[in-house]
Amino acid sequence: MASLLIKNCKLYDASDTSALQSVLIRDGLIDCITATEPGAAADQALDAGGRILAPGFIDVHIQGAGGADVIDATPESLQTLSRTCARFGTTGFLATTVYMPGQENRHVRVASECTGCDLGGAHLLGVHLDRKST
Repeated sequence: MASLLIKNCKLYDASDTSALQSVLIRDGLIDCITATEPGAAADQALDAGGRILAPGFIDVHIQGAGGADVIDATPESLQTLSRTCARFGTTGFLATTVYMPGQENRHVRVASECTGCDLGGAHLLGVHLDRKST
């Protein structure tokens, strides 16, 4: 059972005057949140030093990041996008692109095939087809 204790943190929804909290995570799920350290020992501990602890963010409209774009139509571009998103607190994203009538649209297929794969960063949750501007 893997566990992580994050102590001395402000929860994202806390006010400026809220007390620091401890958050115990077991097997990837929040087990408890308390103003004191939980009695159970954790495999690892992290002192947040009063910093904010926020949930991962989901980006529902991102076409590119880190010098890569969904329309590049390669798994490597999606990996770059995934890793770049993760660096900025995004844990999941929709690969936003356009469908181009009369063209191969390989980028849509590649993004679809990579959905749910380990890209080394934020999770690719699906494809968002944006309307092509005229």
